[in-house]
Amino acid sequence: MNYILNLAFLQNDYVVNIFEDKDQFKDLKIEQRKRPVHKNELFNISGYFYDSNKKINILKGITAKSVDFSVICNLQSYNSTLNVSSDILGIAEDYRNLRNQIHLPGDYGASPFLNEVGENLMPLLINFINTNIVDNTNQLIQKWTLNYRYLDRLNYLD
Repeated sequence: MNYILNLAFLQNDYVVNIFEDKDQFKDLKIEQRKRPVHKNELFNISGYFYDSNKKINILKGITAKSVDFSVICNLQSYNSTLNVSSDILGIAEDYRNLRNQIHLPGDYGASPFLNEVGENLMPLLINFINTNIVDNTNQLIQKWTLNYRYLDRLNYLD
């Protein structure tokens, strides 16, 4: 689920990677704890540079770690930027809590939103996947003329 939410940020030109704790990126790192940071804010400071040893372009200022799932689920500034339904955010939060139970076993935690959604869970998830993953991926394939097979939409079988 974190991957899906990160994809939504990337599609809207927000940086999902955590910024380096270096002088020129410190302010963005602090801001990122409060709100999503648009790529243009990073490009105003730094851009790509070519690493001749690795023979690739590298974007300065970011680390390999991405914004925490808890930040994405719990901060209103991230929620509103995602522009997804409160149902999907509730499902994501419950799954985040369930995932944490694997890391910190003990009493079973509640999944209030999943229980409330009940039998509507699968249609909600399938619609979200079809819209936010399948359709958006297919649009990117078409826009950039990528050599990938188009994704098929999921169907919900009763």
